[in-house]
Amino acid sequence: MSARLVLASVLVAAVAGCGSDPLANLGGRSNRFFGSGSETTVSAAPSSTIAFQPVEELQGVGEVVWSNRDDSIWGSQGLETLEPAQIVSVIWDQSSERDAFVQASPAEIAASLPGIGFPRLIPSSVRYVSSQLIFDPQTGELSEELQTAFGLWAVEPYTQSREAAQRAVVLGGPANQVISYQDGQDGQPVCPELGIEDAVSCRPVPIGTLVGWWHGVPDGGRLVWLDGPYRYDLFLRATTEYEIAVRMAESMEVLDRLLS
Repeated sequence: MSARLVLASVLVAAVAGCGSDPLANLGGRSNRFFGSGSETTVSAAPSSTIAFQPVEELQGVGEVVWSNRDDSIWGSQGLETLEPAQIVSVIWDQSSERDAFVQASPAEIAASLPGIGFPRLIPSSVRYVSSQLIFDPQTGELSEELQTAFGLWAVEPYTQSREAAQRAVVLGGPANQVISYQDGQDGQPVCPELGIEDAVSCRPVPIGTLVGWWHGVPDGGRLVWLDGPYRYDLFLRATTEYEIAVRMAESMEVLDRLLS
C-alpha cells in the first residue's frame, strides 16, 4: 500500500557541511539542491518498526534563552495586527539588505510564517537559541527555499565556533516538491533525492504518523520531514543517534504557542 507525502525541495546541504561556518553559503548554493517539483516514485517502508535505545537526555525548550527574544523590529506588541508580508518587509528594510540571513525575534518569525513549528524538546546541553529569517537578497522577499533557521547553542551564540558550541540547527521552508512513497517489493527502503550530497547513509524513520528520512553525514546527522505546509530539516552535530532527532521532531509545536 502506498503512503503519499508532499516534501519541499529546499537547500539544506550546507548545514551539515565542513568548515567553521556550515550555514555561511546556504543562500548562495540553492539552485543545485532544488528539484523541479515533479513527482517521483521511490520505495520505502514507512510502517517499519524501529527499536529505539536510550539516548542523550532532552529538556524542555522553556529552559533555554531565546537570544533574539527582546531584540525585535516591532517589539512585543502589535504583531497580531499586521500581515506577515508587512513584518517581513520591515525586517528586511532594517537589515543590511545584502545578507540572506537576518536576525529576527521568535515572535516575528511566528508572525511572518504562520504555523511554523519548533521542537518542545531539545538536547540538554543547549542553553541558547538564535533565530533568523532567510531572504533572497535579490528581491528582498523571503527565500522560496529555506525561510527560517534556528541555531541551538551550548554557549551564547557566535561567541565560539559552530563546531565547538552549536549542537543543532532547525531549518524550515515551504513544501513545494511532490514525492510519492511506495513500499518496495523487496522490502528494502530507498531514499528519495533530497539534496543531501554528502550523506553516507539514509533510512526512513517513523515520526508519529509521519515519515522522516534520517541521513548520516560526516559531521553528524540530518532528519528531513514534512508537517503541514512546511518541510523541516534538523541537523544534529557530532552524533549519529537518530533517536534524538526523532524525539525532537515528535515534539514539534507551533512556535507562537511555545512563546505564549
